[in-house]
Amino acid sequence: MYRGHENLKPDKKHFFLKKRFLIPTSILITVSSLFAVLCLYSGYFFLPAFPNIYGLNKTLSSSSYSIYSSNEVTKLSQEDIKKLIVETESFYGTNFQAPIRFIFFSSEKMFERISGIKKARMATRIDGIYISPRGVGVTEEDFKKFLKHELSHKMLMQIMDYQPNKMQAIYYYFKLPTWLNEGLATLNGQHIGIEGYPNMHDIKIILSKNQIKNPYLFLKNRTTYKPEEFTKNKVFYSLSSFFVNSLIENFGKNRLNLYLLSLSSSTDWEIEFEKNFNISFQDYVQLFIANISKANLK
Repeated sequence: MYRGHENLKPDKKHFFLKKRFLIPTSILITVSSLFAVLCLYSGYFFLPAFPNIYGLNKTLSSSSYSIYSSNEVTKLSQEDIKKLIVETESFYGTNFQAPIRFIFFSSEKMFERISGIKKARMATRIDGIYISPRGVGVTEEDFKKFLKHELSHKMLMQIMDYQPNKMQAIYYYFKLPTWLNEGLATLNGQHIGIEGYPNMHDIKIILSKNQIKNPYLFLKNRTTYKPEEFTKNKVFYSLSSFFVNSLIENFGKNRLNLYLLSLSSSTDWEIEFEKNFNISFQDYVQLFIANISKANLK
């Protein structure tokens, strides 16, 4: 009797192995597709490589920078931009190692979606400095100051040996304390006293009214920009810049640079602070606040 047809029976073990393989594969394809759509929508991976997808064209470029925009809005002349770059390099005592990309967005919605920050004028990311319509809307002098603030962040990324393939959180939350990051940027930008950033006299009044319950914790624990806390953000930025300036005045810029370099190989900035300045961060904050309270400010 011919039994060849028995070879045509399905192998149950093989069948279920195939089925088990096909299900994860389909899930993987679905997840990968959703991830690709999300990346395209957010611009996190695609914008650096394909700015044209988002309607951004290179409108100006030189050896030190390039400008991308959808409507040729640049706000400043080439000479102004070069000057801001040179001033930032002078502030840090080192040059930018790669050209900087300035990316002007035509809509707040796109800026917020791709930068991940709401209600901000500018933001510094891996691939460049993002500028929203809100940022372009200020006066030319204020624009220069805010742009220098962002250039400081870009320089700090370089100093901290920040590489594009690392998570951004490594830089912002582990490498540099926010008071140092924003304090240096505000000091470089010199935008104290404009747009609600309190000057030293204002800070003294705020401290006298006990509006900052614990300055040590206020400086230590603030790690993110919170769009809903405009006033507190600006107080933090101003206080941080005065604090950083105090370190420069008392210990010198070279010591501060050594502290910065020590943070590129350590994640505990408070320990490194005491090693570099021979005083604990908490004790120095107390001295700093006491000096503000005693200062004769008009």
